[in-house]
Amino acid sequence: MLETPDGPSFASFPGFCPFRQPFGRFYNNSVHSVGRIGVWIFPEYSPTVGGNCYNDAPYQAVFEGLTTWRNARGLEWVMSSTIQVKGAIAFDNNEAGLSCVTAINDQATNLPNLRATFYNISSGSSVINSLIVGDSGASSSAVVPSDGGLIVMWDRGLRVQNVSFINFPSSNTQAIRGPVIVGRCVIYCGGWLTKFSQLSFVNVANRGQFRWSYDGIYQDEDGTLGNVAGATIMPPDGLWNTSSACTPTPHFVNAITCPGSLGNWLRFAFNQANLDENGETLFVSDLSNHVTDVPSLHKRLTHPNGYMMVLLSKRTYIFQFENENVNYFSKQILFLNLFILFRVQSIYHILVLFIVYLQEIIL
Repeated sequence: MLETPDGPSFASFPGFCPFRQPFGRFYNNSVHSVGRIGVWIFPEYSPTVGGNCYNDAPYQAVFEGLTTWRNARGLEWVMSSTIQVKGAIAFDNNEAGLSCVTAINDQATNLPNLRATFYNISSGSSVINSLIVGDSGASSSAVVPSDGGLIVMWDRGLRVQNVSFINFPSSNTQAIRGPVIVGRCVIYCGGWLTKFSQLSFVNVANRGQFRWSYDGIYQDEDGTLGNVAGATIMPPDGLWNTSSACTPTPHFVNAITCPGSLGNWLRFAFNQANLDENGETLFVSDLSNHVTDVPSLHKRLTHPNGYMMVLLSKRTYIFQFENENVNYFSKQILFLNLFILFRVQSIYHILVLFIVYLQEIIL
């Protein structure tokens, strides 16, 4: 889809952007057996109140009452913001029931209008009041979704509330997992926060799976995801895999549960360190001598040829690059609340990073 009309239409409507038009009504639709994706919102849809191309107020697009079965994916949105899936029933889809891949062009950081919609059910991206069934028993053979029941986005702002997961008995699948973006990033990406509440699981072997460190951050607001209200569920890394503060998460693969009393977890990503284009590994350590390694990857969601990790606020970390001296490092960071973020000192090949309290970095 063109961002604006072309030809004579552009001369008449230069401020008209099709992908920003307000959404109409989607209610009680059904789709099944289409081979690929039942409902596909792709490649970009960012509805606004007036359809203006610039600086317009976001408008929530509500997909209500969808019933989708026997597709590869029941519904999927990609690079589409303020989408709400409400009252959906998805079953017997062989890849995923509902798939939320990304919400925003990941390179965008100046998002004043969208920030207010993050984790807001009334205005932002959400999946609510829905039922996802892995295997209804109606097929002649077992249905084992290859990706999972619900794919949660590699992006900011998704809230999942009052969703039931039924019949995912196989250890080869899970109710919840992160995406893969072929051609963009297929491994070692993620780090975004998703908030969960009012969930239920019936005959589910694995509620979730993390495939690698920093695959995602799940906030269990009421304990219905991992049995500890207010906790953060995330994959372990070298900084936390031996910590007594965090414990293995039941019914999860490769996950630990950290109590909310520890503080806020934040996604931290950067590039242009004058050396990471050569692929040097970054070693991150804390003051207790725990160490984790972070690879430099050419394909990243927000910082190509760079690094991404999840760190705990109010902690001091030491950054050390492999076999290199750092002569210059400067990075402008944009974040939600205007607190002082860090001070960096270059001492040969060691960077000392001082983290102070903030809610979330939006890199």
